[in-house]
Formats: sequence, C-alpha cells, structure tokens
Amino acid sequence: MDPAFLRRIQYKIQLFGPTREDFHRIFTAVSKSRGLTFDEELFDYVVKMLTSYGLANYQPAFICNHVLETCKSFELAPQITKELAGEAMANLYVDIEEKLVAEETAAEKPALAAK
Repeated sequence: MDPAFLRRIQYKIQLFGPTREDFHRIFTAVSKSRGLTFDEELFDYVVKMLTSYGLANYQPAFICNHVLETCKSFELAPQITKELAGEAMANLYVDIEEKLVAEETAAEKPALAAK
C-alpha cells in the first residue's frame, strides 16, 4: 500500500490469513451452506492455486457463489468441480489464468504421450 495512504488511516490492524486447516473449515462451512460438496482433491487444487496469493477468509464464499451463479446461468445442477472452481478463481485473480492454462497443459501431456 501507498505510505501516504496508510498515514491517513489513524488505526491500523494487521490481519493474517487463515491456516490451511482454518481455510478447510471455512470452505466446508461455506460450501455446505450453499448446498455444495467437494472432495479433498478439489480442496488441494484450490489451495495450490491460491497459495501464491495467500489464503484469505473471503475466498471460499467468492468461489462458491461464483460456482452457483455459473451453474444457474448454464442450467446445471449445483456442483463444484475443478473446472468451475478454476473459472471462479480466474475471476478472483486475473493472472491466475496463466497458472490454470499451465495446469491444463501439464495434464494433457501424459494423455498425448499415451496415444
């Protein structure tokens, strides 16, 4: 943040991101409240993609809300998949899309080698 901006704020509180366990608890609670279920593989994927940005308490709600809106828009049953979570994260952090493309490319290489 800009030092001049910070000088104008009289009281500052430093907040820390949640631990992986706390993030799991939050993600579980939020997804359950939205009628979504996820497996540990999906959770590991989300954490892997978000780690470089830092885990934050708001991310699970953003992801779940985005997934629900996408499902509603395309008339899909409410479900959270790796692809839908990836789309949500791409709307949360614009440059995460590069990581998503790299992830997809890496997943395709073994499939192409098998052919």
